[in-house]
Amino acid sequence: TLLYEKEKTGTVIPSGRENLVYFLVELPEGHDGAEVWFLLTAMEGDPREVSPQDNTALQTVFLASRPERSCPDTRYVPSPPPDYEGRTVPPGSVISRSSWTVWEYADGEFVLRTYGARLSFFFTETGPDPDCPTAYEQGRNWALKAGYAMRLSGSYRIIRYDTSTPLPEEGALSAVQSGYVTYPEYGWSAREDRTDALIYTDRDFALPDGRHFIPLYVRDGAYRPWITMGGFWTPAGELTPGMPLSGILVEGSLYDDYYTGAPQP
Repeated sequence: TLLYEKEKTGTVIPSGRENLVYFLVELPEGHDGAEVWFLLTAMEGDPREVSPQDNTALQTVFLASRPERSCPDTRYVPSPPPDYEGRTVPPGSVISRSSWTVWEYADGEFVLRTYGARLSFFFTETGPDPDCPTAYEQGRNWALKAGYAMRLSGSYRIIRYDTSTPLPEEGALSAVQSGYVTYPEYGWSAREDRTDALIYTDRDFALPDGRHFIPLYVRDGAYRPWITMGGFWTPAGELTPGMPLSGILVEGSLYDDYYTGAPQP
């Protein structure tokens, strides 16, 4: 079955050089495990070419469904899991930009131009769930007790690589197509049952129901989930940038709000 066919014109290759040729292809859903072949053919080569037999290239990919990521809600456990380390420092940052060069023909000469892109994302809502009665603001942070839920949502933008490197032509970049959140209580593990998939609406993202419950055993201190974006494709490859969430402090647990004689907030 033919899924995609496109001819790209205007590509130039100076003698003795090479050039980047790219296509943005939307693959169909619902074909998990299917094998797809991409055949690239250089049309009507220069008559002076001495080796036309290498004017085709074949690439094979296998389609796979996205992981079903869903972190279970917190529940009572008599003690923390054995792999809980209580760390509050998340992994390092992930590269969020890339650049590439393309030969173009302009004003009667070959010009090697550089293009690039960078993914920038920010949080529009971070803080306690409205059902957390004793949360309070502490400077730029929110302090809440373990056992309650925190909320997370945000947006992303595709911006220039730097001030001197322009964005490429329309159709060279994909949208962000996936993303997930890893949590301190699981050591920022990327296992499917220890992460939550992000839900996207255009360039906005959020947790599936907007919130995540912090387990009761999480120790006091900064609580910093890690957000990873994926499926952002550029001519130079895929970018999977990540960054930590800041602004959440854990102070005590939900039980502190419900023992006899507890002071009112």
